[in-house]
Amino acid sequence: KQWYQRRVAITAGGRNGAQLALGILATAFPKSSTVTINRDYGVDLGDLACLVLSAGSADAVLLDSVSVSSDGSATTVSGDNAGDIWISTDTEEGVLAKMWCA
Repeated sequence: KQWYQRRVAITAGGRNGAQLALGILATAFPKSSTVTINRDYGVDLGDLACLVLSAGSADAVLLDSVSVSSDGSATTVSGDNAGDIWISTDTEEGVLAKMWCA
């Protein structure tokens, strides 16, 4: 397997206007892997509205798809990375951030 060290900041937004920084993926993960974060953040976002992934390093990240759900939300935000757009602080390699909304 190939392993990649990349950093991506994850932020979720709720329909009530609240935003929550879910954290930073900063560990090596295998190509074609699924990353799951299960944590109680103590913040009520209401129904989920959007998910933003922001570059945390010049090492580009390519995602196939994203999905975020919450016990307190009837809405799941998910989407595919149409066009295989890379996320990177090096804008010659990709974009600084991508956003998906429900």
